[in-house]
Amino acid sequence: MTGRAELFGRILMLALLVSCIQSCSDTIPGERDFKAYYTCYGEGDDITGPYADIVIRFPDEKLFVFSRETSYMPFLSYQKDKWPVPRIIERKGDGDETRPDRDNIYSYARIIKNAPEEVIVHLRYFPDFSKTEFANVVHEYYAVKPDGKVTRTIRPGRSKLDEFNDPGNLFREELILTRKGIRQISITEPVLSDDALPAVTGNPVIPRMPGPGPLLRWDFDSGLASRQVQQRDVAIEKVNGIPCPIEGNTSLWKKGVSGTALAFDGYHSKVTFKNARPPAELAPFTLEAWVALGAYPWKEGGVIDITDKEGGVYLGISDLGRLIFRIAGMDRQHTLVSDVEMGLYRWTHIAAIYEVSGNEARIYINGREAGRLSLGGDTPNLVPTDIVIGLNKEPGKTSQHVSRDYPPEIRTPEGNQAMVYGLEGLIDEVTIYGVALSDEQAREAYKLFAGDEQLLLNPDLEPRILPGEVDGENAEAFGAYYTKLRYHDLWDNLWRTSPWPDIVVRFDQLPCRVVYWRGSNYGAGWVTEKNKWMSDQSSEIMTFYGCAEHMADKQNRFSHVRILENTPARVVVHWRYASANIMYQFQDRRTWTDEYHYIYPDGMAVRHVNYHDRRTGWQDVQFFSQPGTVQEDNIDLQALTVANLAGDIFNLDWSEGIPENKLEDASISLVNLKSEYKVVVIYPDGTRIGTWGEMERATPETRFAGPWNHWPVSQMPNDGRYALRTDRVTHSALGGGEPDSLAIYGFTNQDIKTLLPMARFWNNPPDLKELSGANQVLFDKSQKAYIMEASGGRISAIIVADQKSPLHNPCFVIKNWDRKDIRLTLNKKDMEPGADFRYGFVPRSEGYDLVIWIRIESEQEERISIDLL
Repeated sequence: MTGRAELFGRILMLALLVSCIQSCSDTIPGERDFKAYYTCYGEGDDITGPYADIVIRFPDEKLFVFSRETSYMPFLSYQKDKWPVPRIIERKGDGDETRPDRDNIYSYARIIKNAPEEVIVHLRYFPDFSKTEFANVVHEYYAVKPDGKVTRTIRPGRSKLDEFNDPGNLFREELILTRKGIRQISITEPVLSDDALPAVTGNPVIPRMPGPGPLLRWDFDSGLASRQVQQRDVAIEKVNGIPCPIEGNTSLWKKGVSGTALAFDGYHSKVTFKNARPPAELAPFTLEAWVALGAYPWKEGGVIDITDKEGGVYLGISDLGRLIFRIAGMDRQHTLVSDVEMGLYRWTHIAAIYEVSGNEARIYINGREAGRLSLGGDTPNLVPTDIVIGLNKEPGKTSQHVSRDYPPEIRTPEGNQAMVYGLEGLIDEVTIYGVALSDEQAREAYKLFAGDEQLLLNPDLEPRILPGEVDGENAEAFGAYYTKLRYHDLWDNLWRTSPWPDIVVRFDQLPCRVVYWRGSNYGAGWVTEKNKWMSDQSSEIMTFYGCAEHMADKQNRFSHVRILENTPARVVVHWRYASANIMYQFQDRRTWTDEYHYIYPDGMAVRHVNYHDRRTGWQDVQFFSQPGTVQEDNIDLQALTVANLAGDIFNLDWSEGIPENKLEDASISLVNLKSEYKVVVIYPDGTRIGTWGEMERATPETRFAGPWNHWPVSQMPNDGRYALRTDRVTHSALGGGEPDSLAIYGFTNQDIKTLLPMARFWNNPPDLKELSGANQVLFDKSQKAYIMEASGGRISAIIVADQKSPLHNPCFVIKNWDRKDIRLTLNKKDMEPGADFRYGFVPRSEGYDLVIWIRIESEQEERISIDLL
């Protein structure tokens, strides 16, 4: 007995010692993996979904949590203790100290990397709700290691893009997460670089010839020389040597007609000459400039604006590419508009002249007179004011709003709000003379810089090509990745993003992509091998300011995307957006939508739309037209082919107007883009596929609804603008169905009849019988997958497929599965992982989900078994 008591005592002491070590240790590993996962942490709410929050779980049971309850500022949790990560940038919103963004309308977190050696989480927010423009955003990044080491970097918003992107524009903090709390190791604050800016390679500088001496002149050649930081955003007026501030996101120097030119983004860029004073007495004058347009202005874009509310003169360009010269007279406004249009992507010389002797205005394009106008008995009212180059002084509304075709109760004119805008392109060699140039002098002014025709035809403007990430080839592997897609620098420079704002999904069995891009406000772009895009609508409601939808969120203050799953078997993308209007206003707090896109290796995906308010429409097939193209360049006039589950087919042709779908029970559609691959849309059986657009076409000759250019890309507060020119990317509509919350999207280069098995499978999935090794099985139509929970290491079943309920490329999601390799047997034949059998693991709060995808098409019973190796 004594020996047994002594042995028991030793065992007890050993147990107490182990317990003491474990309670005092910060790093004792358990059996759990180091992993991150999306979940609903804590209490749910009525405006989010099951993946709203992020948890990083450590082997020793610590949790690092990014959740709604703190507006995604992370905290460390261990057992009943909780330690918040201290804020470095203070936040002031509509909530309390713990949750400053009450409904997290401006705040979100995303897992960027989820690997055994490191997890990276990106947190985005606006620290001050009164400042929610591009320049006010804050991005925080947390690089977390399994041993609890955390590198936290914070990039605060800056009004200037160069400062925002400066490598020194970072807070950097090193932390250690332990079971006892958070320990700060070090912290450094942002220190912006004061290095000189490098010179830009320009074109040869052309000396000016003898002639009238200018009053003011900007040659915009400052980019040719290295500039100190203090001179980074300055253009020199050359006659008087006066520095003029360059306002906007960045000073972007380009090759000019001579030396360098300055680029203007059309929304913010401008050069200002302060307090210009006109002559004391009536005098002639000439305004002259070289411009290269990337796009036409939204209505009238100022090249030289010398106006105020009392008077002045204005030289600009219209939305149709016509030159505008406006003189405010003592009695009335006098507006002269050219009789010819200016081209895009070429250098153009413009001049506006006022001649006192004849009391008339003249305008010139490339040395040729393009119009003249007598002021009659009126005279110019020139006033002391600033001279602004490249931007209007006053806000204005766009032209061609869709309300032109509707009564206000249908499409309100309030859906078109005013904004300051200007010229989108390059400006060079701006000159103001105190004399009226003659016809000959205007021609010579043009010829001075027009000697190199190739230079004039090839301005230093980046092309506008939608970033579809396609090259006509299949990808090496199926999967999704975060990236930062480029469009063109004038537009790209508007944004203050993380390095990973966008998502691309690619396929190894077909040359197409699914693109979630900030330019389309993250509405999925279904992109074929020839970079033809089909996109779609979102949850849409009507408000005082017109349509409230994802298209209205021009700056993506609310809309964002996250990769929830990324395995060989499938990709799941979560798109969250608000149905806010063009003024970024909410009708109520519940106008949020969470969409889940379950994308499979065969190029097919289920779109599941969960709108948290009352039911609304969300589906409308739309296609993009690249700048420089019209609708017919991108889609066949026989634009839709539809079919029903019985195999009946009907073609819809737009040659003679908007067609009517006469196949009433059609639930399958093929969007006939001009590429080998077409876009597929399949609806739940019973959905009615319709067309529309008779009342909403840009011109009577337009074939399809639209085209409109208020979306994508546009930053104007406008819910519908007809595009009368091809200068900007446009979208057009065909129509769609009214499904409750689900539809399948995808790609095919086959006949529509080949889609019947998948449509039948999705609408009438075969049952499973003789199920063993799993507690229950459910076919989830929103995932196009069989969902089951494992109860052992082997699962088997018979899939009861037939002609009415065929089996077609199914997915199986098995919950509560070890993260170990498996063996899949189909009809007693082992399947090797590869193109036809793929699987992967998705981390969850408890264990992993096993996701399996199989390429198979069958109308007979199939026996399947899954074994844990």
